[in-house]
Amino acid sequence: MRWDTRIAIVIGVLCLLSAGWYFRVFRPTRLHPGMAIDFTKPPSESVELSRPLVPELPPPKPIQPTRPLVAPPRPTPVVVQPSAPVKAPEQQPAPQIVELPPEPEPAPPEPRYYTVKSGDSLWRIAKEQLGDPARHMELYELNAATLNNDPDNLRLGQKLILPPK
Repeated sequence: MRWDTRIAIVIGVLCLLSAGWYFRVFRPTRLHPGMAIDFTKPPSESVELSRPLVPELPPPKPIQPTRPLVAPPRPTPVVVQPSAPVKAPEQQPAPQIVELPPEPEPAPPEPRYYTVKSGDSLWRIAKEQLGDPARHMELYELNAATLNNDPDNLRLGQKLILPPK
């Protein structure tokens, strides 16, 4: 016999055993509250209910209209007598639009420089000069050409451009 056939037989037997266990354990002993079943009598006599199957509902409330069913009376029309013609106000001359010269753009701040000393690193320079060591990448990107694209290529006396604070 093949192994997959054996597995199928074992699974089938387990299903049958579990179904039998379910019906033996749960069905006869655990009845729904208010219901008693006697399997020795015909079905019409065996069911005894202590409460009705469908609970009694209160009678429905009458529906109240949300708006009146009768239209409100219309107001009587008012007749307005024409009055004397109204003179149009004298036209004022249009105000003159004066164009102001554009404001000059503020000059960009002069770049600040830092001269590399012994024991310096970009992290330490960013911490001391910019106040935040996490800005060392910003310092590197600004000076990448000077550092030959190598952040460890700092030389004594080298001038680095500092970003604005």
